Amino acid sequence: RRKLLGSISDHYEARMLWSKGFKGQQVKVAIFDTGIDAKHKAFNHIVDRSNWTDEDTLEDRLGHGTFVAGVVASKNNDCHGFAEEAEINTFRVFTQRQMSFTSWFLDAFNFAIQQRMNILNLSIGGPDYHDHPFI
Repeated sequence: RRKLLGSISDHYEARMLWSKGFKGQQVKVAIFDTGIDAKHKAFNHIVDRSNWTDEDTLEDRLGHGTFVAGVVASKNNDCHGFAEEAEINTFRVFTQRQMSFTSWFLDAFNFAIQQRMNILNLSIGGPDYHDHPFI
């Protein structure tokens, strides 16, 4: 039987920061991914959700964007994020087919910068990792 390692925030000793009052208050985080499950109970502050794809939905049908947002700001005690009080802003730049275009990213980046996001998060990769970025 495999032993579970616990949450990533435990591994990196985030509780030390939390004990000093640092929990992500007033930090605007942009998550560029597949969106977020808006009804998920693990988040305190989903401030904005935007869709930059050609699909007419804000929903995260793959779960990856919700997972990434959880690493940042989940309040779930079984898998606590690093900054539960951070303001989560999701930029849906991947379709449910796991497809994206450079133009979607660039438009979303420009909007995030205009909105004065403090942190931009990209958790991207895939089978085309040998390609040159943004070509």
